[in-house]
Amino acid sequence: MAFARDVYTATGGQTDFTISFPYQEQEDVRVFQNGALVDTADYTFPNATTVRLDTGATASDTIVLQRYTSQDTRTVDFTAGPLTESDLDNSAIQSFYMAQEALDSVGLNLTKDAGERWDAEGERIVNVGSPVDGTDAVTKDYADALATGTLGSPISIANGGTAATTAAAALTNLGAVPVGTNPATGVSYDNSTSGLTATDAQAAIDEIVDEFVPNTNATSYGFYTTRNAVDTVNDVDISAGQCWDTTRTVFMQGSAMTKRLDDTWAAGTGNGMLDTGTVAFDEGYHIYVMINDNDGTVDYLASLEGTWSAVSSKPPNYTKGQIIGYITRGSSEIIPVEWSGSYAEYDAAVNGGYKTIFSDSTIADRTYVNYDIFAAPADSVTSLTFRVIDASTANASARIYARYAGDAGGGGTTVNEILAFHQIGGGGTFQETSGSALVRTNSNREVQVAALDASGSAILHGYCRSFWLKDRLEATS
Repeated sequence: MAFARDVYTATGGQTDFTISFPYQEQEDVRVFQNGALVDTADYTFPNATTVRLDTGATASDTIVLQRYTSQDTRTVDFTAGPLTESDLDNSAIQSFYMAQEALDSVGLNLTKDAGERWDAEGERIVNVGSPVDGTDAVTKDYADALATGTLGSPISIANGGTAATTAAAALTNLGAVPVGTNPATGVSYDNSTSGLTATDAQAAIDEIVDEFVPNTNATSYGFYTTRNAVDTVNDVDISAGQCWDTTRTVFMQGSAMTKRLDDTWAAGTGNGMLDTGTVAFDEGYHIYVMINDNDGTVDYLASLEGTWSAVSSKPPNYTKGQIIGYITRGSSEIIPVEWSGSYAEYDAAVNGGYKTIFSDSTIADRTYVNYDIFAAPADSVTSLTFRVIDASTANASARIYARYAGDAGGGGTTVNEILAFHQIGGGGTFQETSGSALVRTNSNREVQVAALDASGSAILHGYCRSFWLKDRLEATS
């Protein structure tokens, strides 16, 4: 405890502070506010134990009252004659007070702890000079300048420094040579080009991602689309998930929602998700996750368009998005699709895991017909199953072929054979056989089918069981 020093943390507007120690003269009491000496004209002594500031202190100001007994002038100058008790007391008190103040001063000094280390006891050390030798303490300004590369007087390498005033010079002095090529500009960089830029750093990160996280753009977590249990015709349940947008600049994390396919898009669960127009039966819709540019809200959109860039009716402020799935809306219900990476399979609990594409279609011999495989997206590889049914002609048979229709719809060059044999016995009973093949859809979702070497009429039924997307997610870089 100090003998002649009071410390206060002021409240807002506080003016009066109590003097707890004795003093001989008012001028022996000095007042400090936040470390600065207060002029004697800016405070008064309303009584012997109170100092009053002319202007109230600001909240949390540190106010210090400290006694400084005169060390230059003696309080009592003895002359020949009688000695009084008062003179003796005043003379002794001056010396006594000076001794107390000296002890207070020692208590305020930086001291060593038991381990012979200087201990600031958690307090700030101010007015430190700039360092010269390697063992000198440094100021905050010096450390900040060192960190930002604006140091005026660098530390030599011999003293543990870099002998440089900039980061680029430090790299050179220390022999560190960053090398590589900026993919954005095609320019090589090394220590002669003033070090790495932010663009270089991002390019390095992208290279690592491309090397160790292959097909990053084609990977998402969650975002599974299923048919809603209440409204099986129009409502789609989408699970929570996360993925990059098509430009790989925004990472989207969406929560689980139920969206309505039979209404135009509106934000939030339970609202519409169609980008434009009215919903149609026997149609396929691409499902997108998207993020609001202003507030970061994530929502979902359904569109006939197969890429995010092709979606022309995006909601306002939703410029970034990513495809996450594909659903088929049949005549009476949404057909669920189960995703596994880029592979999608129709729910086996619905129609035995098949989606009917066409039925009771008569295929002429050696004539290819285009069929819209709406159950699978454009430019996907789909697994198709065909059945030949003919109850009118005994011993009828046919070989069924399916092939890529070409983007112009004019037919491809590769023929994948599907053989489906049907025979009707003489007693009127008949058997049905089927075959399957993997066929790529064109930009209109079409494949071509023909019946070859048909005997009798060939009545064809077509089904889609599963499909593969070339990339489940879009990639633009």
